[in-house]
Amino acid sequence: FNAVSPPIFQTSLFTYTRSAALEDVFAGRTRNYIYSRGDHPPVREFELLVARLEGAEAGRAFSSGTAAITSPILRL
Repeated sequence: FNAVSPPIFQTSLFTYTRSAALEDVFAGRTRNYIYSRGDHPPVREFELLVARLEGAEAGRAFSSGTAAITSPILRL
């Protein structure tokens, strides 16, 4: 929408009209939003901006340090 800054999504839960679409998200076949603690539009925008600043392909943001150190991504 060509906004100067990303919009704020004041929600914690995202709904789906078809259970098959939600199943695709849970299975990782499509990337979409389910619950704000896992992923959220402004968080995704933040991850992309930090990755761009750092010259990385992608980034990942966490809600806390504990969430980061217990993440399967960082355990690898």
